[in-house]
Amino acid sequence: MQVLLGRMPVSEELPFEWYDTPNVHLCTTLDFEDLCRKLGVHIRERVALHEGRQVNFLPNLFGSLAVYRCAMV
Repeated sequence: MQVLLGRMPVSEELPFEWYDTPNVHLCTTLDFEDLCRKLGVHIRERVALHEGRQVNFLPNLFGSLAVYRCAMV
């Protein structure tokens, strides 16, 4: 359910935030954008892709790669 709502799951079995795990760092676009806000990083542009094509409909769900253009605030 958490993934459906745009977030990586945090539970008793997986108690870490996506950026603080001892293994692979998977995240959703919403998770990454929250981290950027916390770190003072301004997102200028974002594009979600899947197999090299831009994803416009539910990009957090159907995109497999997101590319960001950022700047420090």
